[in-house]
Amino acid sequence: MKRLLLVPAVIFLLPFSFLSTAKLDTDSILNRLQIQSRPVPDAAAMTYSALRSESFEVAKVFGRASGCQDATPEFINQVTTNAVGSGLDPSIAASTIAVESACNPMAISSKGALGYMQVRPTVWKSGYDFSKVNLLNPSDNLSVGTEILASLVSHYGLADGLRRYNGTGVGCKTCDADYAPKILALARR
Repeated sequence: MKRLLLVPAVIFLLPFSFLSTAKLDTDSILNRLQIQSRPVPDAAAMTYSALRSESFEVAKVFGRASGCQDATPEFINQVTTNAVGSGLDPSIAASTIAVESACNPMAISSKGALGYMQVRPTVWKSGYDFSKVNLLNPSDNLSVGTEILASLVSHYGLADGLRRYNGTGVGCKTCDADYAPKILALARR
């Protein structure tokens, strides 16, 4: 169902000669005030449409990534929803997941990073209560991981935010110097 939004012209600049007209009907007043109408799309439809196109981009990233080709539509939507909710480009979130864990929700690194997004509780314990957040729970991991990455990208910019997420932006000698370029290439950014 389309609704109409009425955008009035500046009334005080118009001549008020029409007010003296004996018969005032709505159509003639609207015509004389030069009020324009335009359709307003339904907010739910816009959100669905945006998420649908972003989910398609996430699916394309996973299709290009080793270990992620079998990602389910539910997982793709979950990644998209968490990324959009955090203000992060969903393609960047998907690329990070592909590089960090190859879409393995139970991935555990030698440094203690956990889950899809390879969040290190020792690094982020000041910002999250990990007695209540289970990083091996896919929902918790995606929520925390996209929130952390979105914050870093917002604060440092895309490439530097990615480097800091990996640790290379803070003097990590054992981190992958090609990390940010890998993520950006996979996301096609």
